[in-house]
Amino acid sequence: MLPSQRIIVNTMAQYLRSAINILLSLYSTRIILSALGMEDYGLYAVVAGVVVMLGFLTNALIQTTQRFIAYHHGQGDRDGTRRFFVTSLIAHLALGIIMAALIWALRPYVLTVWLDIAQTRMDEALNVYDITIGILFVTFLISPFKALLIARENIVYISVVEVVDGLLKLGIAFLLYNIDRERLTFYTWLMLGIQVFNLICFAFYALLHYEECTLKVRRGDITRRSMSSLLSFSVWTTYGAGVVVGRNQGIAILIENAFGVVMNAAYGIAFQVYGAVAFVGSSVLNAMNPQIVKAEGAGDRQAMFQLARQESKYSSLLLILLCVPVCMEITPILNLWLEEVPPATDTFCRFILFALICDQITYGLNTANQAMGNIRNYTLLLYTPKILILLPIYLVLRNGGTPLQIMEIFVGTELAVSLIRLVYFHHLHGVSATEYVREIFIPLLLVVMVQIATALAVHYALHTAGAFAIALVTSIATGIIAAWCLALTKNERTYCKKFIPWTTA
Repeated sequence: MLPSQRIIVNTMAQYLRSAINILLSLYSTRIILSALGMEDYGLYAVVAGVVVMLGFLTNALIQTTQRFIAYHHGQGDRDGTRRFFVTSLIAHLALGIIMAALIWALRPYVLTVWLDIAQTRMDEALNVYDITIGILFVTFLISPFKALLIARENIVYISVVEVVDGLLKLGIAFLLYNIDRERLTFYTWLMLGIQVFNLICFAFYALLHYEECTLKVRRGDITRRSMSSLLSFSVWTTYGAGVVVGRNQGIAILIENAFGVVMNAAYGIAFQVYGAVAFVGSSVLNAMNPQIVKAEGAGDRQAMFQLARQESKYSSLLLILLCVPVCMEITPILNLWLEEVPPATDTFCRFILFALICDQITYGLNTANQAMGNIRNYTLLLYTPKILILLPIYLVLRNGGTPLQIMEIFVGTELAVSLIRLVYFHHLHGVSATEYVREIFIPLLLVVMVQIATALAVHYALHTAGAFAIALVTSIATGIIAAWCLALTKNERTYCKKFIPWTTA
């Protein structure tokens, strides 16, 4: 399969996986909430959430392992690919043991001091906490195998396994109705079982299909240099991921302290909306990232930067097609979705989605930087401002600030970081900022303007209760037409026609 065809196939697989799992997750949550009850579900969420919060570490480690495996694979260095897989496997095993032991040692403090669990629920809380540590440990073991599959661009298999994961969780939800007692502990054990199933699926497939995937450690496989490179890279990817998690959680704490739990619920709902649409852009990223790293590994930096620009353009375009209509119609969407909408939810949603688009417009350059490997200075420069916004937000709230002002700081920082990313690559690596603006910024802005104009026209023309649905569909449709005519180049349109059946007849 050609690289360009593989990108399209992998993107479609990610799209389908994400859409199916979102629907399964929403339905499963409803059933589990009914089966466990509010109290047990709340206990699981708060106890398991403390442990699972560290899951961002596994995502950072997957990115690290994927980068090194794809890089050496692009070089055609089979021995190097094998060495880095073995090194990453040992590193993940060691880190998983250390993290599990540390979290277990902190158990008395977390449950009694931090979470203040009632003594009558302590036994169940201990069970959930201990089993969730096992889930986290298995997640660490999954990371190198999943990273290898991503580096090998086998996104289809990953998507299939993750859809099965969603179906199994739905099955657990129905099974809970047949359990008479200790449902919460039983549910947590089954969640661990699903994670073990995922490990078996990823590990056995990788061991059977890829020669660099092995459990045998030979003399010379693990060197100080390879381990140092892997750990150094993972430190900075972890820092970047941790900054984003810390910022989001920090803002939530500040909002709750300033306005109370109702306003914090609005912020939380906005991030649920964010999660529901973010997969649109991430599908392109997951499909194109391995090819960007492989191009750098093969020494073709020009092709690498071209792929990075295309990744930014395509992922942003797909996000815009969905996010702009959703932002325009967010109020009726929220009213249809929720029985009671917390105040300022629409404001949080609009600004958070806009911030996502701002970041995505140059995000392909982030992948390019990971491909080149020199990430310390880049990470410090581009990610530190994301956590530093907590100080101005705190000062604004202390002086009677509003949710709107918080979101203005949030979006302003994301836009500034996105532009700094472009300036950084312009000065250090010769990426043409003018060309970037002409080929990406302006075409995407034109698509946004067409979608906004369409939504406004529908609202002025129609005054019915369902006008928002018509505006939503019409805005997406005109956005697709505008993207085809204004955002895609002639070569891109010619290539796309190969995958549209009626254009090849």
